[in-house]
Amino acid sequence: MKELFDKLSSSVKADLFLDEPMSKHTTFKIGGPADILAVPRSTQDIKTMISEASSANVPYFIMGNGSNLLVSDTGIRGLVIKICGAMDKIEIEGRKVRAEAGAYLGKLQSACAEKGLSGLEFLSGIPCSVGGAIAMNAGSWGSSIFLFLDNVKVLTKNAKVVSLDKFECGFGYRNSDIHKYGAIIVEADFEFEERDPSLILATQKEILRMKSSSQPLTYPSAGCVFKNYGKESAGKLIEQAGLKGEKIGRAQVSDVHANFIVNTGGATAADVLGLINRVKGIVFEKTGAALEFEIKLLGF
Repeated sequence: MKELFDKLSSSVKADLFLDEPMSKHTTFKIGGPADILAVPRSTQDIKTMISEASSANVPYFIMGNGSNLLVSDTGIRGLVIKICGAMDKIEIEGRKVRAEAGAYLGKLQSACAEKGLSGLEFLSGIPCSVGGAIAMNAGSWGSSIFLFLDNVKVLTKNAKVVSLDKFECGFGYRNSDIHKYGAIIVEADFEFEERDPSLILATQKEILRMKSSSQPLTYPSAGCVFKNYGKESAGKLIEQAGLKGEKIGRAQVSDVHANFIVNTGGATAADVLGLINRVKGIVFEKTGAALEFEIKLLGF
């Protein structure tokens, strides 16, 4: 692995880390070391890293800000490419906005609010990258990012950059088909509505207030663990099963919002996964609902 690290050090401008604890790169604050973690600064960096990793028969994984990710305690064997914190350019022209995948969603929201462009207020407080938000079709309050997309620029498996109309991306509830095709999001174009900036900021503030009263924001988590079950709220089903406050180790089903599992301090990935499986099993036993993961598991 050191050989690949040295090769990348001389061929890309990315920030590179050996044996990097993934607990530093997930909102759960959980996860063992990645053999190599890289933060690319350009699409060319990504191309080069994938080419070098493939030549060395080293597996690679693409991530954003790690806000919906549970990484195993043993970590990740291979190369983790974190598209977040760099590749974060944002351009605004009228109602049209172009953003690179590595921009923080909050940065995009702030840039739009400053220009009086409304649409993303409903995503206030979600700590993800633009690319991650698109890949997962992030949403809340009955809306999703799909509604404001025009097109998505992706890097394909054969190292070509192509632009996809949003209707080609297979968007659904909290997912898309983009990664199923082996494509990597590098940029996206949006179109928003014009609105008084003060009203946009007021809406964002109100949404954050509502979230602070209904979600466990004081503990590390990965947001909602399960997708809603049809029209039934997953949180409501978990609460009806009597699982609020349920614990394994230092992982706990939040007593604020039952669809959140929180790290109360020193929780392991094994704690969290054990609790997830317990919740899933009891909910099915008591309600017949087969809950599906909204978070992603890596390294298990």
